[in-house]
Amino acid sequence: RSHQVEDSSISQLPGMSNNLIVTPDCLKARHDTVPESLFLKLPKPYINLGFPKIGTSSLWKFFKCGGLVSSHYHCPQDTSCRTRDGCSEFCAKCTKLSVESGLSPLSKCGKYDVYTQLDDGWYFPQIELLEQFVHGHPNATFFLTFRNMTKWYHSISNWPPMKAPRSKLDRRWKMENITGSPS
Repeated sequence: RSHQVEDSSISQLPGMSNNLIVTPDCLKARHDTVPESLFLKLPKPYINLGFPKIGTSSLWKFFKCGGLVSSHYHCPQDTSCRTRDGCSEFCAKCTKLSVESGLSPLSKCGKYDVYTQLDDGWYFPQIELLEQFVHGHPNATFFLTFRNMTKWYHSISNWPPMKAPRSKLDRRWKMENITGSPS
């Protein structure tokens, strides 16, 4: 089932229509609404440098709906493998192992078009390995996502849900030695 939506705030690029198709899985532009000249202009991989709880899941869903091979938090070498299948190689781990082996950060991670969350909530390669990302992937397209700080702090103070207070993201981060952190 799909629904047509008209929203004037969505049409920001020349040649785009306000008409979108909404399906249960994806919000997709109709095939005739985005000029082909806008597709695939930015070099891959697309790498999100933002913190967790600032749209990483939304980015992952967006690119996945667009047909790009996308990772969120997990970066197994076999990009078709899913966590439920026993693939749980964290992006934070494979980026760290790559750099420790003298390679570019994504070398030991699966080959994805998009990496929407690199950290595991404890180790932040987007901070600790930033220079290695820039030098090791000079043609990548980097994203830096933002969110209202009050809403973001509320989110990290309550994530993960139903866990002991000491395991919430905000408390974990205070215990970690994150470069540039006031903790």
